[in-house]
Amino acid sequence: MSSRVHGGLLVALAWGVYAIGIQAPFLLDDNVFITNPTSGIGDLWSFDDYRNRPVMMFSLSLNYAIAGAEPAAFRLVNILIHTTAALLLYGIVRRTLMLPRCAAMKPEAASGVAFAVAALWVVHPLNTSAVTYVWQRCESQMGMFFLGAIYATLRAAEGTKRALWTSLAILSCLLGFGSKETMVAVIPVLLIYDWVLISGSLRGALRARWPLYTLFAVVVALGVTVVLPNTSTNRGGFSVWEYASNQPAVLVDYLRLALAPYPLCFDYGRRASMSLLAILPAALLISGMMAFTVRQLIRRSWQGVGGAWFFLILAPTSSVIVINDLMCEYRMYLSLIPVIAFGVAGGRMLCARWNIAPGKALCGALVVYGGLTVLRNYDYRSVVSIWESSIAAQPENERAHYCLATPLLRAGEIDRALHHAQRACEIKKNYMTQWTLAEVLYTAGEDERALELCEACLKLRRRDPRIHQQIGRVCRKLYKANPSEKAYLERCLKGYRKSVKLRPKKVPFHEEFAIVCAGFGQMQEAMELVGTVLRLDPSRERKIAALALSSANNKISREEQTLGVRLAQLLVQVSGGRKVKPLVNFGRVLTAVGMTDKAYAVYSQAMGLPQVQNNKGMLDQIGRLRAALPRR
Repeated sequence: MSSRVHGGLLVALAWGVYAIGIQAPFLLDDNVFITNPTSGIGDLWSFDDYRNRPVMMFSLSLNYAIAGAEPAAFRLVNILIHTTAALLLYGIVRRTLMLPRCAAMKPEAASGVAFAVAALWVVHPLNTSAVTYVWQRCESQMGMFFLGAIYATLRAAEGTKRALWTSLAILSCLLGFGSKETMVAVIPVLLIYDWVLISGSLRGALRARWPLYTLFAVVVALGVTVVLPNTSTNRGGFSVWEYASNQPAVLVDYLRLALAPYPLCFDYGRRASMSLLAILPAALLISGMMAFTVRQLIRRSWQGVGGAWFFLILAPTSSVIVINDLMCEYRMYLSLIPVIAFGVAGGRMLCARWNIAPGKALCGALVVYGGLTVLRNYDYRSVVSIWESSIAAQPENERAHYCLATPLLRAGEIDRALHHAQRACEIKKNYMTQWTLAEVLYTAGEDERALELCEACLKLRRRDPRIHQQIGRVCRKLYKANPSEKAYLERCLKGYRKSVKLRPKKVPFHEEFAIVCAGFGQMQEAMELVGTVLRLDPSRERKIAALALSSANNKISREEQTLGVRLAQLLVQVSGGRKVKPLVNFGRVLTAVGMTDKAYAVYSQAMGLPQVQNNKGMLDQIGRLRAALPRR
């Protein structure tokens, strides 16, 4: 087959196995960086939340600017990135196999092997989280630029359009560094690849491509002095020794999943094990693999390059640099390539020995791996299903349990949510497990228990405004049920006051506290809070006005009607009675609760404003509202 046919097949395979996951919802960090209105994703040039990955954030922001917060649009781009990476991989393997220092294959044979490697990689289920999980675009996008740098360097070494391809290699490196910090692995990988397979010597590689390696030296210097000091990764509570000593076992599991990718897990929640029996066998195996890699590098073999590729790409996340998770599938995105390459080489030898057609063996492997990837994408169809699959694979993962409890609670499945929140606390009692259980208990009406858990969370994170806000909510509910217990009212107000003090510029905290104060008749404090809300975000006036009117139209609850009147009155007071909209809205609210005489006076006040007197249409409109009032 020609290279174009192979390319078309790779595109078809990529879209064929990942199409089912396009409509999956946003998950975890997707909601932090994409759907969260405070993330700054609407600003194409704002990288404050993740300044170490500006290219990645620009990519997401551009996606958002074009299609909004639509998961399908983001995943279409992710699949396009993965497809491009597969095509680059095909080109790299094909041209590498034709190098004299590698296998010196003829183009047709090299194309067949390259297609096998790229096809197995593009459909492999271990890559699913790097493609279907939107936020992990940072991994696949970095991988695409990583492969782009290798491919461009290979083309530059062929001698045609050397300046162009060297420039593209440099550009790919820069874009990769801006996508994810682990792109730093391209420096030793490319140097080894160049030294062993292209130039034949380290001096020859440096001499031939000095602009590229000069850039690498600058990047390393910047990384050490600028990026590294501003990078915080350890939120998992591991020590350096715990993390590093457990990584050989993690690498063995990565290799196992590369060969037999089942069951896969979105969140392994793996714990550090300090048992010598758990650490030593894996450490010996990995040490043997490293020794084999060094030996093959000395012999200038492609196998040494493959081993170095595997270990060096995983080095930033599987060494002494502590990250909050011991094991994540997406970290194997690039390191899976040499594993597949070794597998294809071994498969070709077995096919020759057992007289099996290589094409049939490849088709069988593609059906198996592609089918597993389709099934894996099916797990992503909802937030509930992805966490259910995680619990099925790792039942003792407390994070999977409390992350499942949250969407179940939103769906109204309180009993199931309570079960998983309690199970999370049983496995490990920490801030997040207790916080989630408190939310579920609050919704279930078990307010006293919810308050106890909130107080326990407060001891762990005293400066978290959400805890203070939640304590305010719980105590508000308890006070409504027990009006004689003034301590609940005091604790409620104290909690809300602390939340706005900790987040003085976060509008939702002030807005909710203003509504609570209005409900309790704390009008002076409520007016100050509404003033803060409108100063921070003037567009919130419309939302508060709509809430006031809807509350006033609640014919069942007198308490809600009173709240509506108070909120509408607050908007008038904050505006000083000089704005038309707050006055008209106040008039409508008063009309809805039957206070027509006061509504008449408010409409008259609005009609007396200079801007209304000078606008006949507005004057007539308010006049009709006033005339329609039933007068006593």
